[in-house]
Amino acid sequence: MEIGMKEPRKIRWNVLAAIDYVCKQTKYKKLKYEKTPQMQKTLERLCSYFGGINENQVIILSAVLDLQLSHDKMTNISDFFNMTALSYLQHNNEIEDLDERGLLDVGINEEGHSYDIPQIVVTAILRNSEIIIEKKEFDPVDFVKEVTMILDNNLYNQFKKNKEKVYKLETKNSKQPFIKHVKALVPIPSDRSCFYAICSDFVDGFDTNLQHGFRRVYDNNATSKIRAMLSESHVLLKHGLVDFIIKGNVIDSTLTLTDKAKKIFLGENEYLYERKLNEKSLILPSSIVSKHLFYSPENQKQIDTLYSTIESKNLLSIQNSLRSKGLSTGICILLYGAPGTGKTESVYQIAKATNRQIIHVDISTTKSCWFGESEKLIERIFVDYKRSCKKLLAHGKSDIPILLFNEADAILQKRMEFHGGGVEKTENAMQNILLENMEKFEGILIATTNLAINLDAAFERRFLFKIKFDNPSVEAKTAIWRSKLEWLPENQAQLLANEYNFSGGEIDNVVRKATMEEILTGSRVTINRLEEICNTEKLNNSDSGNKVGFHV
Repeated sequence: MEIGMKEPRKIRWNVLAAIDYVCKQTKYKKLKYEKTPQMQKTLERLCSYFGGINENQVIILSAVLDLQLSHDKMTNISDFFNMTALSYLQHNNEIEDLDERGLLDVGINEEGHSYDIPQIVVTAILRNSEIIIEKKEFDPVDFVKEVTMILDNNLYNQFKKNKEKVYKLETKNSKQPFIKHVKALVPIPSDRSCFYAICSDFVDGFDTNLQHGFRRVYDNNATSKIRAMLSESHVLLKHGLVDFIIKGNVIDSTLTLTDKAKKIFLGENEYLYERKLNEKSLILPSSIVSKHLFYSPENQKQIDTLYSTIESKNLLSIQNSLRSKGLSTGICILLYGAPGTGKTESVYQIAKATNRQIIHVDISTTKSCWFGESEKLIERIFVDYKRSCKKLLAHGKSDIPILLFNEADAILQKRMEFHGGGVEKTENAMQNILLENMEKFEGILIATTNLAINLDAAFERRFLFKIKFDNPSVEAKTAIWRSKLEWLPENQAQLLANEYNFSGGEIDNVVRKATMEEILTGSRVTINRLEEICNTEKLNNSDSGNKVGFHV
């Protein structure tokens, strides 16, 4: 018994005997009977037992139970009463009422309507106890799950029976808004079953494999339906209910629900099943601390161009103009150079200034031990990014996010020569998928790398902007020291800038350690102590010479 259900009480009279009596008095009599006192009393008791139904409904239930328990598959319900099918269907309203009450399961098969009494009702009758039916609110998720369970039971050529079961389940819930909406758009039952299966996969967090998904629904008709989907003539595509995640050959193609379908299926609960970005991967502009960055004149000019390009008021016009000329509209940017020179912080500050979210891609999470999974993860990154952009634009927001591949050396490196190994094959496949997505990309992508020398030539062409970050000049380093330590005299800042060939990140480290000491000792560090900290910053103190650049 389920938690919360009360214990059924025993009935003082014999329910099964009463039903048997009704069957004997009404069989072959066209739902008519002799109104004897015993018959009237029996019907009255059974009407009350079944929750206040009428006499005709009691007679119908009694006949169905008799046929069900006797396993008489040859006799249908109209034959039991010696009626034509049309005469019997005049009682359809009473039958629908029994179905809604949970006393009768109504379905349709090749022979016409089918009727079953639910097991919970049969059990109560056999135990001579009251019927307790938990009235459960219709849940579209539970419905598609039940459909999928039926469809997956395809052992021993069960397709025909499974179609009947799905249709019966659908008929039982035909008044529900979700079912009514789907039936209005998709007239063929097998196509609706296909849609329900895709819905089920969606709430489980999976995309539907075209081949596998269609074969469990369409059986011998699967090949033509797969062709229809790939040629985009399938009813589910025509009505905008599904979309391709990957469109290619039959084996690789995958489908998922469109935003329209999600609204029909889940309504206001759609947000519960959104694939949300976790906190580590989504960086909001409000969470970024503003910093003044120091660039060389050349870098400053390039950074200013980036700011202007991706500002909302300019980006849309630029993309429309590019699109009209048949050119790619994606803004792909490569920031490369030595560690600590401010590549990542530049991305943060650009996002802050242009009020854009950053979707940060952790390259390590795209490397899976499962064959073929890494390629799917790369594809998923772009699919999720595209959906995020669509959702923002649909809400009238033009500040689409920045897709950041930080420290992307591993994935942008030159492609390996294939010697038959799984690693080389996976790495090359991941890069091919990345290249394909960059080719058709329509948003803002920024990649950072320390090792541009290893950059594959195919990637180089796909980056519209390529900005090199060198270690800062003496002038820039002097400004950095003064900005970080306001108390530092300019001549001392210039001395440190000349003496130590630090990147901006290394200056940050020195300042952080000096700040910690101030907190611990309660007094400001001396110039001599600052130099001692500087001397411990580099593991290799050899000077590589000053270069023009900027700091984070």
